[in-house]
Amino acid sequence: MKKTRWLVPVCFIIAAILIQVLGPRLVDDDGTISAVIRILGWLVAIIAILIWWLFFSKLRWRTRFLGIAVLAIVITILSALFRFEGFTGGHKAQFSSRLASTKEERAIDYFADRKNPSSTAAESLSIAPNDWPRFRGPANDQTVNSEAIRTDWDTRPPKQVWRQPCGSGWSSFIAVGDYLYTQEQRGEHESIVCYSAANGEQIWIHQDQERFEEAAGGPGPRATPTLHTDGRLYAVGATGMLNCLDPIDGKKHWSTDIVSDCGGELIDWAISGSPVIHEDLVLVNPGTDQAFIAAYDRLTGEKRWQGPEARAGYATPIVMEIQAELQVVIYRADGVGSYALDSGKELWFHPWSNAPKITVAQPIPLPDGGLFVSAGYGGGSILLDITKSDAGYTVTSRWERPNKFKLKFNSGIHHDSHIYGLDEGVLSCFDLSTGKRTWKKGRYGYGQILMVKHAPKAPRLIILTEQGDIALLDISPETMTELARFPAIEGKTWNHPVLRDGRIYLRNDTEAACYDLR
Repeated sequence: MKKTRWLVPVCFIIAAILIQVLGPRLVDDDGTISAVIRILGWLVAIIAILIWWLFFSKLRWRTRFLGIAVLAIVITILSALFRFEGFTGGHKAQFSSRLASTKEERAIDYFADRKNPSSTAAESLSIAPNDWPRFRGPANDQTVNSEAIRTDWDTRPPKQVWRQPCGSGWSSFIAVGDYLYTQEQRGEHESIVCYSAANGEQIWIHQDQERFEEAAGGPGPRATPTLHTDGRLYAVGATGMLNCLDPIDGKKHWSTDIVSDCGGELIDWAISGSPVIHEDLVLVNPGTDQAFIAAYDRLTGEKRWQGPEARAGYATPIVMEIQAELQVVIYRADGVGSYALDSGKELWFHPWSNAPKITVAQPIPLPDGGLFVSAGYGGGSILLDITKSDAGYTVTSRWERPNKFKLKFNSGIHHDSHIYGLDEGVLSCFDLSTGKRTWKKGRYGYGQILMVKHAPKAPRLIILTEQGDIALLDISPETMTELARFPAIEGKTWNHPVLRDGRIYLRNDTEAACYDLR
């Protein structure tokens, strides 16, 4: 019998290890692309070793088949002991023990033991200046003004006001008055839930027989509810159920399935854009391969118009004024465009995307009329200028930076001609005047950021990391300094935090919590 050359599989393993080490350096530390390279490296190495083992190892056939049988047994045992829990934002697989209950089961058991109050204490609900009535805050900029928070967290950690399980999903909280609203998956029901901001007690729940689930992000709704000044709550689920509810008791005014209504197939990671209210319209991203923007009557739920046919991205519509004309801007799969509020007619469009056509981060309007746009997955960033003449709108790029400053599903924040954001999981500062990065440091994963402005002091950033920590940072165009950090919630965290009156409200697909930062 010929001698087996064990050097061959060893070389495959060494090659895979080198790919793990060198891959990130070859792609400018791009977390997404380097993760794909690492996964492919191991996958190719494993397949090559299996082919070598079966056909070129020169071992007895009995030994070869025995080896495959042992491998199958090991895989079966591991599958019986551990369940797959999806991927992190950097495409690292997550597992949990099958001996423990699932996150969904824990949430269902927790709320099964608790009865809702008969109703909220309020008879009506109005939005105060310090409230947070919509996704990313009242100004859609993830910024809080005039909030004084402590920095001595090491000696006096922020007080935990409450902490408890919640249903799955990537919806964030909104906070109005004494109440919090969010969306969750509870078993086979997609749920809109009202909680007490004071103690986390569930006040009411509205449920639809809907469930969306995919391997990377798991089950549950992705969008965040919106509360309008007329006292109506609007929420769109992952599969397209748009609800208008009474925020006091959760009773339904109307509902409609925007996916069926607008046509096409649901995109891979489902509807993630939150509803936006403008006058008598509810503006939504229907999230299909044919529909990316539509408007509904906010009082009746009747569809008023639908934009031109194109594949949707995952962003939320933005109502903004460009050249003295109000319009709705949205980042669709192939680029960013603007549409007339009275008809949905396309006013202008500019292509800017990535290879998989996954666009999530919110475009950022600038005081000088520019529009900053960024995409992850190898995309990059661009600064647009939009002008208008008798012939219509013209869009030009002030600068383009392919594969630079890539905001994946973590939107940036503008301050003093700079954008701060998590560039593929690493905090970075980008100078808008030059289109160049001024610094990049601090690995916080694919979490979310919030800016706190407290004049005359310089603004600070609060980062809810992907691991569930809260970090407080001093920032400037020159550098950043982490002042303090504490573990807040457990589990993968992609949801946006809310800060109001010194209290921060946060959640992920496992639990929710409130901490006092004053």
